[in-house]
Amino acid sequence: MKNERAERGKKGEIELIKTASKHFYRTPIGILPSVTTILDSVRKPGLEAWKEREPRWREISDHAADLGTRVHKAIERYLNLKLKTRQEEEAGREEREVEVEEVEVEEVEVEEVEVEDEEIKNPFSAFLEWEAATGFEAVGVELGVWSEQGYAGSLDLLGYLDGRLYVVDLKTSRIIRPEHLLQVSAYRWAYEERSGERVQGLGVLRLDKDKNVKTKNVKTKTAVSGVEWREFSEAAYQEALQVFLSYCDRWHLAGSELSESELFRE
Repeated sequence: MKNERAERGKKGEIELIKTASKHFYRTPIGILPSVTTILDSVRKPGLEAWKEREPRWREISDHAADLGTRVHKAIERYLNLKLKTRQEEEAGREEREVEVEEVEVEEVEVEEVEVEDEEIKNPFSAFLEWEAATGFEAVGVELGVWSEQGYAGSLDLLGYLDGRLYVVDLKTSRIIRPEHLLQVSAYRWAYEERSGERVQGLGVLRLDKDKNVKTKNVKTKTAVSGVEWREFSEAAYQEALQVFLSYCDRWHLAGSELSESELFRE
């Protein structure tokens, strides 16, 4: 059942289109801007001030983005391997017509997902510790979602915490920022819209490059190094969603759609 739910958000339904500075998706209702493209159009005075002070801001930003991509890919590979193993076990169980209790799903060994990139070893291992400490059970990874409100994107993680279905966004930034709540709220709305399934929680999991950082807010009494987990209330979600949708409306009203020249150049 969980695998069927995750299939509703499979990426085959949408196709990523990259331009020099923006991301769009080809969807069943046309080409839509990504969640991040919409949020990037919102002025951020603090970021602009930092760019003024830091002559190497572009190099630093590009490196941070690349690091985040590499961490995401490592986690995606690891979780997809776990999901594949689980699916194979479930298929075998059905063929043998035995009770669920009689079959134990084989665990994926971390060694099966080699992480040779030294720079991402800490955030990757921090995720593994968080997963083990909280009992998080992923049912979907990097799910393509879109909304009739006029946006699309890639949802990092869909899974269960304490028996409740969560949308989780992964970050490798230095801090969790207010726009991260807007982003994960947009993904939750789009997933619910497409799947018809109720999501019961959402949060942002920040993975630090420095494993000496410890956080208490990890839904567990065990201290986990190198992670910061921030869960948001239903009221915070509803408020953030309305803010994001207002940004989305403004983006479309400003006429920032992908031009034909950009589209065919891709």
